[in-house]
Amino acid sequence: MPDKFYVGLDVTQVEDNGKRPAVTSVTLQVDGDNVVSAGAYSGTDLYAICPYATQEMAAAILVMAQGYQYQAFSADSANLDPAAELGDGVSVDGIYGVISAIRDSGDGYPGISAPGEVELEDEYPYRSSAQREFASDVDSLRAFITKSLGEMSLQITTLTGRVETLAETVDAMSRKVTELDSRVTALGG
Repeated sequence: MPDKFYVGLDVTQVEDNGKRPAVTSVTLQVDGDNVVSAGAYSGTDLYAICPYATQEMAAAILVMAQGYQYQAFSADSANLDPAAELGDGVSVDGIYGVISAIRDSGDGYPGISAPGEVELEDEYPYRSSAQREFASDVDSLRAFITKSLGEMSLQITTLTGRVETLAETVDAMSRKVTELDSRVTALGG
């Protein structure tokens, strides 16, 4: 459950970026062809991908979220409790919103905001747990391949040095054989 924090006027600057239209519908995408929805598309539509969605689930979410209006704001140098996290509620200069972004310069007074809908989706796109797991697997594979390529490059360099040494030894042996062959020919002569 998200926490609620009070900052009040303990900020250097606050900007009220307005409220978004109220939530009036919920749409859950089951797969590429099927969606489940509840409500009327007259305001904001809550949308999520959920392969297990049912009509009852969409209706239950709508009952809980109907009428909610997302309050966009930004506040600089807020005296915010260090325990605050993204998703927590905050009251700043009479504006109540959800913390969607924290810009911390390390001075103990972070900038906090709830960007507008378009900014929010660009900055914090939704990724399902499967997408996050896949991205993590890809990152792990990329790191493994990079490490392996580095090790192989080192081994190839070592082998190249050994092959050059072996070639020099073979050349030296070939010269000795040629020298010995000319001595044998001179003795047999």
